[in-house]
Amino acid sequence: MVLSAKVVSLALVLLCYTGQAPRTGQATARLEFRLAEMEPAEGLEEAAIEKTGEKVYLHKEIIINNEDIGEARAVESSWSRDFEIEIVFSNRGAEKMARISLANTGKRLAIIVDGKVISAPFLRGQIADKAQISGAFTKEAAEELASKIKSK
Repeated sequence: MVLSAKVVSLALVLLCYTGQAPRTGQATARLEFRLAEMEPAEGLEEAAIEKTGEKVYLHKEIIINNEDIGEARAVESSWSRDFEIEIVFSNRGAEKMARISLANTGKRLAIIVDGKVISAPFLRGQIADKAQISGAFTKEAAEELASKIKSK
């Protein structure tokens, strides 16, 4: 799985392994982006990617959270019939993402929704203004998750 920077929009493409929005009963889905390692080390928290069970080791610092999101919406995938969640970072979020992604190229970035690691792709360059969480989302699931992410 790979995160790649686009020349024009610097979009972050995140492959997720679930097509269902979390059903927690809470109004807002807690979104976190945290750096992750492939090997355990002191100060890292062990976690597993929800669908695959692959272990990753999370840094404690939350790089991006709901406060860094300006907009979230369901969009049709450009390469399949599935839907994705497009996340547009706030100005502050875009600045943070650009700085962190550039400084950590080659490392993994864990995407966590409501405490569950849904993906941990590799950063492959600087990313700034937006991201797409893609996978086998139905339209309804993508709309529900986007709505929960942007509810602050």
